[in-house]
Amino acid sequence: MRIRRSIIWGKALNFEETQRLCEGAGDAICLDLEDGVAKGRKQEARVNAVKILRECNFHGKEKIVRVNDVHSPEFIADMNITIAEGLPDAIRIPKCEYVEDMLAVDGILSAIEAKAGIPENSIEVIAMIESPIGLRSAYDIAKSCERVTALNLGMEDLTRELGVLRRYRDDELDLIYARQKFVLDAMAAHVQAIDAVLLQMDGGDEATRTASIRSRQDGFTGRSCNNNVQAEEANRIYGPDPAYLEWSRRAKQAYEENASADLDMPTVDGKRICYAAYEKACDVVAYAGLIAEKEGKA
Repeated sequence: MRIRRSIIWGKALNFEETQRLCEGAGDAICLDLEDGVAKGRKQEARVNAVKILRECNFHGKEKIVRVNDVHSPEFIADMNITIAEGLPDAIRIPKCEYVEDMLAVDGILSAIEAKAGIPENSIEVIAMIESPIGLRSAYDIAKSCERVTALNLGMEDLTRELGVLRRYRDDELDLIYARQKFVLDAMAAHVQAIDAVLLQMDGGDEATRTASIRSRQDGFTGRSCNNNVQAEEANRIYGPDPAYLEWSRRAKQAYEENASADLDMPTVDGKRICYAAYEKACDVVAYAGLIAEKEGKA
């Protein structure tokens, strides 16, 4: 499993800025070929993205490229040039709505991998859910093929299609059903649930922190970020809480010691550790280990 607490948006047209981002906190860097590139500069962005993927030192960070919508005239060129020549770790597909489109992408990526001589499913897919149709089909999209390993919520496009403002207050309760359905579909399909980038910066770091804490409690596993400051905060919030991690280690040890001695459920700090609580503690400890391993290799 890839660690994706923070995915920073990078500019495919700017090598130097991307290199600076790679030296920061983000778990992954996503080069944008879609909304972040003017129509007249798409080809330039494709070629420059290949240079970045090949020559930039990512310091162990995941390399992601957001291609254009599969129904746009730019999509095939994105795949034939940037993906086939740059071979990123994953692609981010915007406006995912139908399983048939995901299967078509899967076939194109399989052909690219075969030609490059790399194993099938080496290039993963992060499917962006940005419309009512996409949200309705989120589970099926996540299960469409093995290489889909994450769903990514796109709040700007979703709120546009719903005809509502995107609000950064009240816990976004006006869209709680959409957000919770997204998370539940991702978890049911055993893929990651990536929250949208925060575009409104009023309130500064505290607003960013509050939104991410709420997002984590809703079940999101990470979020898109604008910069290294947001990435540092996301890494802390979407990673295991230090106090909870310490408790989980003690709970795991206590349960295993009692089980080996054929004793009843242990109690740790006033909480009884049933098997489900033990499994949760094991998950927390294992995830912390994956993060430590990743950061040790950076």
